[in-house]
Amino acid sequence: MDKFYTVPNLSIRGHFLNLYTSYRCIGVKIIYPTVLLFMLLGCGGESFRASLDAEDQFIVAKAHFNKRKYDKAKEGFQRLLFEHPGSDYIDDAQFYLAECYFEKRNYQEAQSEYKFMVDNFRDSPYADDAHYKLMLSYYKLTKPYYLDQELTNQTMEEIELFLSKYPGTELRKEVMEIRNKCRNKLARKELENGKMYMKMEKYEPARIYLNGVLEEYGDTEIKDEAILLLGKCYEEEHKFDEAKEAYERVLNESEDEKSKEEARERIRKLTTRK
Repeated sequence: MDKFYTVPNLSIRGHFLNLYTSYRCIGVKIIYPTVLLFMLLGCGGESFRASLDAEDQFIVAKAHFNKRKYDKAKEGFQRLLFEHPGSDYIDDAQFYLAECYFEKRNYQEAQSEYKFMVDNFRDSPYADDAHYKLMLSYYKLTKPYYLDQELTNQTMEEIELFLSKYPGTELRKEVMEIRNKCRNKLARKELENGKMYMKMEKYEPARIYLNGVLEEYGDTEIKDEAILLLGKCYEEEHKFDEAKEAYERVLNESEDEKSKEEARERIRKLTTRK
């Protein structure tokens, strides 16, 4: 027989779903059904029909998700988490709740839900996918290279942690692509600092930045540009032999014909400056 509980109005479901999320934020992972019943009975008001069981609730919410009705799906997964905290579908609901936020491009909330999944459902079959999407959520929140790169560094930390936990992951190619993008962004940040000092005609600190880029990010796409700029710094300091060595390094190591052509032109011009 269906059960009926007394609540002040229909919005109480949303209230308790929000309460569930708040409890998780302070470390309370489960609200027991008896506690929920006590909360409901103490409210007074109109009645509503009890929720579906966990399996049916998940089926309904997942159907909404598959139809890209993410708001309805999110509500269903939240309800399952709140009303059936001890069910076998709890990790399914948690993962797809995070997926709803991700598909809605709400990466901040997605990151929070994936993080909760990673920290509290480590044995779940969704664990590796959740960690990957956590890292991807961080990456989606990163800023352009000329702004603060804290989130880029956090993404890199999550990448290294993911690869250490799942060394044989089938997602390795995708993870490495994001890793390369992050490293290129961090390298560009340092390179632009070097270029700034060059514009100020402070060539020694410029070289320090450029050498740092080559040492830390010598495998990124900005390598040739950094070496060419380093050569120009040496030129401005009248250190022509060092400049020539830099340009010859481009000729020997670069696979980019445009960069090689620029290096050849710089070497040719050096002969007229000595």
